[in-house]
Amino acid sequence: MVQHEFIMERYAYNIKHKVLYNLYQGAIEMRNIKFIKDISERFRGTAHLYQVEPPVEYIESEENSKLTPYVCASATMLPLGGPQVFIFPADENGELLDVGEIGGRKGTLDIEQVMREWAGIADKE
Repeated sequence: MVQHEFIMERYAYNIKHKVLYNLYQGAIEMRNIKFIKDISERFRGTAHLYQVEPPVEYIESEENSKLTPYVCASATMLPLGGPQVFIFPADENGELLDVGEIGGRKGTLDIEQVMREWAGIADKE
């Protein structure tokens, strides 16, 4: 039996395996994503706010997690690491809810492609 560390409504997060499960459908493989707005003025590089379904879980504290229907995808050139896109949980205004990334990819600045890959609606290049 899989041990779930957090249960939020119909979703459960397994910390050991870092997998979000829909308790009725199993592991979540695909997400719907919708571009909301450019929020680059708050970041180094380019950043976009997306609405996602199903919502993503983030850790609020050691004892608590929450779900949010928004993510921020940020593309930046790291001084020693080169180009990278990071995906973070966010609120409806684009404020980060947790600095722990929930997705992303090294070697590119293409936010749209990385978001499609993360959502499971595009093959990884």
